Amino acid sequence: SAILLPRRRGAAGGSSSPAATPPPTPHHRPKQTSTTGQANCRGPRIAEFVARFKHEEVSELFFYFTGHGEFVDDEFRFLLKDYQKQKPSQTSISNSELDNYLRSLSPELVVKVVDACYSGTPYLKDGSSFSDYMKATTEKRFSKCYFFFSSQSDQRSWASEHISDFTQAFVGAVAESPLESVRYADVIDSLSDAFLATARQRPLFVVQSDFTEVFGTFSEEVRARLKSRIQRLASVSESFPASAKSSLAALVRAKSGEFVSMQEAIEAVQRLMDDLKGVDLGEDISDLFEINLRFQPDFVDVPKAVALGKWVSESGMGFFASPTFREEEIEIDDSMNRLLSITTLGKSLKRTRSVITGLETKIPSLPFCACLVLLNPKLPNLTQYGGWLTFLLSKTTLQAFFCAVEYKEVNWGEYKRLHITDWSPMSAPLASFDGASIVEPFSKELRSFVETKVRARLAGDAEGVKGD
Repeated sequence: SAILLPRRRGAAGGSSSPAATPPPTPHHRPKQTSTTGQANCRGPRIAEFVARFKHEEVSELFFYFTGHGEFVDDEFRFLLKDYQKQKPSQTSISNSELDNYLRSLSPELVVKVVDACYSGTPYLKDGSSFSDYMKATTEKRFSKCYFFFSSQSDQRSWASEHISDFTQAFVGAVAESPLESVRYADVIDSLSDAFLATARQRPLFVVQSDFTEVFGTFSEEVRARLKSRIQRLASVSESFPASAKSSLAALVRAKSGEFVSMQEAIEAVQRLMDDLKGVDLGEDISDLFEINLRFQPDFVDVPKAVALGKWVSESGMGFFASPTFREEEIEIDDSMNRLLSITTLGKSLKRTRSVITGLETKIPSLPFCACLVLLNPKLPNLTQYGGWLTFLLSKTTLQAFFCAVEYKEVNWGEYKRLHITDWSPMSAPLASFDGASIVEPFSKELRSFVETKVRARLAGDAEGVKGD
């Protein structure tokens, strides 16, 4: 897949810039991108994206491709999902075609990162200069550029089942940085050192700049989180050539890296619990409410548990949980009996059936099964709110569910549930689990729910006063 990120001239820099967005990882995809890795969307999709910014001044253009590459007729081509050797022009994109697209926007700075086999395109030929190449085909050229290639033109790029060696090292350049501000030059130095002892793969860099441009600004917290993720990926990864056909045993072995032991799953749940204890709902919510967390050892008090039980029953995805049932007696239609003139002497026909009442887990010793974040109002014109987070586990996945609750005050300080939202699902791989990937969207959803309800409550109070 590939991403294109433009930044308009005059746009604010810092963490909001495209350069501040890390390259694609399993849990991160930048906003406002053009994805070009799908089948049958080569030229038109990129051309459409370029056309959107054709008449704007673009100060910086960031392109990141990770996938397969090959030389065809002495030119490097980006291979798409439906690539066919018999149809290279229709199922791949040439390097020169891509460069023409990038040049057409006339960016002040262009950054191109190509993570693919044989990606080290020889830009300098026959003694010509790089500037000559940049002016070739069109009069427009890049004022400044950084080109990153994961391997030489005669080398494969290696990857594990989860992440390529090059992208892992690229993320590592940010994660291992002692400073918040990371320059492209710093990334080049880090990548060079990462592959210093690896003869089978050596990155190639082409630069036309003064090495002062900043890739992005990353807080200590972000760098620590990135470091934790790539360390977990590295612990379950085994590299193989990205374009090589692997044996069945190799494919199975590589896929096994996605699976975890029960103890590792329990440790992931503990990390989720720790992150929940530090849940941040924003300054306004903290000022208006006292935030309390209640961790539940089971699903007994979880709202809308029937919906979760039905989800487990229908998922068929190997989660270590099962629905709970109760028997109920129901009356059945006796029209057939009447048709056959069989009398029941005024008695209704009944039978029993099993109905889902909730769910239970098959995993012992979990740190918790569900968590209620309860918001108790500090002011008398507010009511109580809450957010529930629960989850299921398989050998590969933590499947989380969120819902929000609005309470009605039935007496001073006494509340009962008034409104409960439907469950919102979100999953995360256990092999590289980061509790923040679940807690952050949960807290964002809960904060949005509470703020909306409070504003509606204030608007209602204002209308009441106006009516009086």
